[in-house]
Amino acid sequence: NADTEYVSFTPALNTLAGGTFTIKAYTDLASDSNHKNDTITATLIINPQPKAGFSVKNTCVGSVFAVTDTSKNGSTYQYYLVNNSGVKIDSSTLKNPSNFTASSPGYYRILQKVRGPGSCSDTTSVALKIDTINAHFTHSVPLADGTVNFKAADTSLNSYGWNFGDGTSNGAGDSTSHKYIANGTYHVVLTATSSFGCVDSSKDSVVVLISGINGASNSTHVEIYPNPFRENTNIEYSLGNAADVKVVVTDVFGRPVATLDNKYTIPGNYRVVFNASDYNHLIPGIYIIRIMMGDYILTREMTLVK
Repeated sequence: NADTEYVSFTPALNTLAGGTFTIKAYTDLASDSNHKNDTITATLIINPQPKAGFSVKNTCVGSVFAVTDTSKNGSTYQYYLVNNSGVKIDSSTLKNPSNFTASSPGYYRILQKVRGPGSCSDTTSVALKIDTINAHFTHSVPLADGTVNFKAADTSLNSYGWNFGDGTSNGAGDSTSHKYIANGTYHVVLTATSSFGCVDSSKDSVVVLISGINGASNSTHVEIYPNPFRENTNIEYSLGNAADVKVVVTDVFGRPVATLDNKYTIPGNYRVVFNASDYNHLIPGIYIIRIMMGDYILTREMTLVK
C-alpha cells in the first residue's frame, strides 16, 4: 500500500573521510526468503567533514606575515585578521595567505573558515601578538679618559649589538661601556632584536675630549673634596685663559642635575659648592662634574653616599 515511514539513524562510519553508500529497505512480509522481491535501494553520498586548522607565528609591526594551512578536506578558505576590539582589519581567501600585515602593536586573532563539498564547513581561530621594538639608548658624559657608558631604553629585548663608531663593536647586552682612545665625534649605533625577530636600530653622537682639556692651558685643573661625600662637596678649578665657563652636574647618563656656575671668567682659581640636600630626588651613586671652558671640557666623577 502507499504508507510512508520515516527513519533516522547515524551511520557507524568515519564521516570525516565520507564516501558513497547504499541504503536498502525491505519488508518482513516479502514472499521470498532473501527479500529480493520486496527490497528498494537508494544511494547516499556523505561528504567528508572539513577540519579547520592553521599555524601562524607572532610577528612585528609593519611586517608582512604568512599563515600556513593545516586543515583537512577543505575546498575553499576564508581568513580574517581581527584586532582586540573585534574589528576585521584584513582578510584573504587563499589557502596559505602570505600578505597579512598590521600597523599597530597589540593582540590579534586570525579566524579561519574552511568549506568542503556540499554545505559542510568548520571554523577555528588562533591568537597572535604583533610586537614593536625601540632601540633607543642613552649615554653618559664622556669621562676624562675617554670612557662612555651606554644603556638601552628597553632592557627586555633578546639581543643588543653596539657599534661605537670607531671601528669597534660588541654584543655585551642592554648596557655597556667603551673607552675611546682619540678625540672626536663618534656616531654610535645600537641594533636590537626582540624574541619575535623584530629588529630596530638607533643612532646617537658622542663628543669625546680625552684628558678633558684638549690643548687648554697646563694650569687648568680640577679638585673635588670631599669625595665621596654625604651632603656637600667643593669643586675647585683653575683657569689659565679667560673664557665662558659653565659648571654643571649630571648623572652617569648625562641627564642634568644642577648648574653651579655659568659666566665669563678671567684667569684664576675658583671654587663652587654642590649641596646634594638641595636636590631631594638624588640617590646615592656616581655623578659627573662637567666644566666647559669655551671649546674645552673637563669631566670628573664624584660619589654621593648615604
